[in-house]
Formats: sequence, C-alpha cells, structure tokens
Amino acid sequence: MRKINPKKYAEALYEATKGLPEKTIKPELDNFFALVLKKKGFKLLDKIIAEFAACCDRADGVVAAELTTRQSLTPAARKDIEELIKKMEKAKKINLTEVTDESVIGGIVLKLSDKVFDASLKTKLELLREKLEA
Repeated sequence: MRKINPKKYAEALYEATKGLPEKTIKPELDNFFALVLKKKGFKLLDKIIAEFAACCDRADGVVAAELTTRQSLTPAARKDIEELIKKMEKAKKINLTEVTDESVIGGIVLKLSDKVFDASLKTKLELLREKLEA
C-alpha cells in the first residue's frame, strides 16, 4: 500500500474544506482526522498542519521563500528579489526568510516550496570540478 505524504494530506484537507461555512467544517475535520488516525499518520500531524497553512497561503497568493546568501541583503536587493519572486510565482505577497551561510562563496540559493534554484558560486565550482574529473 502506498503511503500518503503530509503535503497530499494537507491538499486533501484544503480541498475538502475550502469555501465551506464554519458550521459544516467540523464534520469534515472529524472525517479527516479519523482517516489520518486509521492510516497511522498521527506522527505527521505537525507537518500536515504546516502544509495545510502553506496551501491556504498559496490560495491567498502568499508564497514562502528562503534565500541563502553569504551576507545579509541590502533592503534594495531584498525588495528586488521579492518583486522577482512575485512575478515568477504570480504571487500577491512574499514571505522571504533570509539565511546567511559562510559556505556560500557568492551568489544565492533560493528555495520556493519544493523547488530549489541554486545560483551559488560554490555549486558552480563543484559542477566544474565534476566535469574536469570525468
């Protein structure tokens, strides 16, 4: 039997509850949690809830992104990157988390939901080394 991951559970819950009046959501939630318990997915509840929040954000046009750089961004650079992500993702709002990592020699690593855009110098050098060794 194939296991369902937290993202699939969250998407199913979102689809089952979107647009429902508050009074009718409780039975849907009861059914959902009964299914999760039946499938022994209770260990995944934290991840399911986080994914459900992400589904709701996506529906509202909000995109979460994580940007890793060697040093902190200037406010102007941060604004430019947020605008670029808005255009790429057709989003209304970006929740951008900045991470500084000394191992990133230059460039950036951008994570958007399940996509990673690695434009770091470190990765480019590693790819070049692999090609030279082949």
